[in-house]
Amino acid sequence: AGADGDSAGGVTPIGTTLTRLINHVSDKRDAAGELVAQFIAGEPVEMHRLMAAQEEGSLALELLVESRNKLLDAWRTLNSIQV
Repeated sequence: AGADGDSAGGVTPIGTTLTRLINHVSDKRDAAGELVAQFIAGEPVEMHRLMAAQEEGSLALELLVESRNKLLDAWRTLNSIQV
């Protein structure tokens, strides 16, 4: 295994990939939440940064959901082939 958790063949295990994707989504959503909290508290927050952070969080979550859907489809296909 490599230093970043990759297997010897250079292919990242699916669990590691999913964990990274979930962490990425969480980080984006947390960053957006922090900007919203600052804005609500009356701190100077540039509106374009706030909106961009919100959109990044939303897109990251959408990517996670679509990735999950594709993985489920692939799993179902593999299961139907093995029967």
